Amino acid sequence: MSTTPMTDSNHVIAPPSLPTLHPMGHLPQARGDILALFDKARDIGPVVNVRMAHVNVTVVSSPAAVRHMMVRHTTNYAKTTRGYEVLRLLLGNGLVTAMGDDWRRHRRIANPAFRRTAVAGFVDTMAASTQTWLDGLPTTPTTVDIAQSMHRLTLEIAGKTLMGRDLTASGDMIGEALETVLPGFASLTKSILPRPWRWPLPTTRRFMRGVRTLDNVVSDIIAERRADPENHPDLLGMLMLATDPETGTAMSDVQLRDEVLTMLMAGHETTANAMAWTLHLLSQHPEVAEAVHAEVAQVVGNAPITAAHIGKLDLTARVFDESLRLYPPIWVQARRTVNSDVLEGVSIPKNRMVFVHTYGMHRHPDLWEDPLAFDPDRFLAERRSAIPSGAYHPFSMGQRKCIGDRFAKTEGITLLAMMVRALHVTGVPGQVVVPDAALTLRPKGGLQMRLSRR
Repeated sequence: MSTTPMTDSNHVIAPPSLPTLHPMGHLPQARGDILALFDKARDIGPVVNVRMAHVNVTVVSSPAAVRHMMVRHTTNYAKTTRGYEVLRLLLGNGLVTAMGDDWRRHRRIANPAFRRTAVAGFVDTMAASTQTWLDGLPTTPTTVDIAQSMHRLTLEIAGKTLMGRDLTASGDMIGEALETVLPGFASLTKSILPRPWRWPLPTTRRFMRGVRTLDNVVSDIIAERRADPENHPDLLGMLMLATDPETGTAMSDVQLRDEVLTMLMAGHETTANAMAWTLHLLSQHPEVAEAVHAEVAQVVGNAPITAAHIGKLDLTARVFDESLRLYPPIWVQARRTVNSDVLEGVSIPKNRMVFVHTYGMHRHPDLWEDPLAFDPDRFLAERRSAIPSGAYHPFSMGQRKCIGDRFAKTEGITLLAMMVRALHVTGVPGQVVVPDAALTLRPKGGLQMRLSRR
């Protein structure tokens, strides 16, 4: 991978700036509606400066710039941002937060656990947990917070596939910890204080209490496994047995803790949000939901869904892809420049925070026909090939692409197929659904949905 930034333009200019007269720049709006703020920057140009108090940051909304950052010159765009500093307090040095040689070593060890055959082995667990969730619903129509329900279901699946453990017994404790950690992440990231996590603030104390709760749950499970020599067919078992193919070393307990907590968070938080948004979109487009139902009836029938069905559920997969376009759980990617660079003919100084506006790019009118419309057919093979490289990246791209992308898509297709086969989903009249862009893209205040059995 080249480490030399792109500097061959003869027409390098300073980035345009989003105008503001506020003494704090755009920071107040960033705290209120950062998606709208970044969309304003996107509409000015592909690379735009935004002032946050006394600091300029750069918002990127260009496929070419994304390819440059994420594929060609990854070493010049480091995960040394405030957001990643806060995230390391929670996830340690796992795959999401690790850099350089540490990341490469962890990735080499973890890769076998996420191969296609390994992921296929988890479909039965995903399906069984989903069936239990469906069986627990009332026989009469009911209104539920589908966002909360999906968090609980995907936590159960993550616990069983990752650690062979039903975490629903600890679900309230874990859920409470997450509901403390996630808002705390947003507050600490957006604070005007330098390194606010080092200040004895109520937000910091609550955040760290949540971190300790999650850490204790994971550390106890790892300790139990170390005392149990039996092989376990879950991700933790695979990671404990795996060794680095280059050095022959295995993961320490600290490394296991970091990776397990990373996968637990990523494996349920992002998928839960993706499922909530997908069901929300289907409630607005019942004709698509009926088409998915027909596909599942043809491919699976009334039989239990298995790994053999996943690749045949084409429309179901495209619905999930389109949901990830409109509501990507990882709505932004933040980096800091190691050296100065040039993006789209615009100069980027050293040590500059650069935000890839994934949410805005997925809805960019210059990149997508009718960008706000829900159209799963845009992911048909003949149309998908026309999508510019870098325009669609719900799992990032390049060497730092999410290792769990196949796991997430397999889980999403499994859950979606089973739910649409069993249920009609409709929205609640008068409900205003607003995305909340924090660590992930959640429905603000939850998402009420009416469920009725077919």
